[in-house]
Amino acid sequence: MKKTLINLLSPLMIAGPFVFGQDIRLIDKIPVSQQDCLIEADDGIAVLPNGSFIICDTRAGNFKIFDKNGRFVKIFGRRGNGPDEFSYPTIFDYSDNKLLISNSEKYRILVYHVNEDLEIKLGEEFFGYCCDARIFPDHYLFSGSKADPAGKWYEIYLSYPRQKKHSFLLTLQDLFNISPNAGQPQLAEKASMGVRSYCDSHGDHVYAVWEGLLSVIRVDTKTNKQYRFGNKTSLYTAPVASKELIQAKKERNLKKHFKILFNYSIIRKLFVTDRYIGIVYMNYDREIDLLNPIVQLYSLDGNFIMEKKLDQVTYPHMLMSLYYDKKTNVLSALSLKIDDQAESHYTLLKYQII
Repeated sequence: MKKTLINLLSPLMIAGPFVFGQDIRLIDKIPVSQQDCLIEADDGIAVLPNGSFIICDTRAGNFKIFDKNGRFVKIFGRRGNGPDEFSYPTIFDYSDNKLLISNSEKYRILVYHVNEDLEIKLGEEFFGYCCDARIFPDHYLFSGSKADPAGKWYEIYLSYPRQKKHSFLLTLQDLFNISPNAGQPQLAEKASMGVRSYCDSHGDHVYAVWEGLLSVIRVDTKTNKQYRFGNKTSLYTAPVASKELIQAKKERNLKKHFKILFNYSIIRKLFVTDRYIGIVYMNYDREIDLLNPIVQLYSLDGNFIMEKKLDQVTYPHMLMSLYYDKKTNVLSALSLKIDDQAESHYTLLKYQII
């Protein structure tokens, strides 16, 4: 009897101690006041230790700061080409008083320092473009395009500013899960489903996922060995590179392109802690004509733990602003609804992962 019980429990023991009782719970719901400012188009959010939060208004080219109750405090930056001026910026990460953003039209990646008085000053600056990034004490992790000294292009790489060196990890072919020798037609076919990839790191491992495929890649930074995992549940619908989708992408018909993509699940975020790996993907709900985020959790070894739909969070398209705080294990999601008068209503929802 004892031996039988051990055999039954073994798969759960392998999955880790946090399989038991793992849950995602809504702990706070903060209406974002637009009485003294208008958010034109959000693209990234950062939640500070004191509860204040920063919303990147990419269309306005600035960063709007709110207190912990959602009241507007002030604006940093403006649209333009001068110092502290931005053109379609994005927030990617905030950690230890550092705010990492991209200034896409200027092809710049910037790291700003944020003090307790919410004063923001420029620190480091990099030349390049990225679609995701993470801050670590002595380095940065980027998802973007950069060539190694031999001229080979990579999408996932580590940057060590003090040592002035890089560690190149994953190519676009790796993320697309196709042959390293794949030609332009196959790359274009995959790119029709999206080109963004998301990344994070813990210890000697870097994790990355392409938005068009629920297949997380874990890379050992010491050996460069790769391991893939991902659970395509009944809620997840894998994107398909149909002729219509490829044609819409080729014609740059964004409205048609996004309408087709609404039939599928699109990954929006990846986060990693010392306990688990989290994936957030977006699903379209036809009844409310909005998208909902769904969170998956895995053990660090890639074993599936759980999946949960965040019902109270909605967004009109796939690029929802999300922020994960590794110190508190809180996932923040910026929900957006547009009323019959075409007025936008933002709410910041916080979910504790326990």
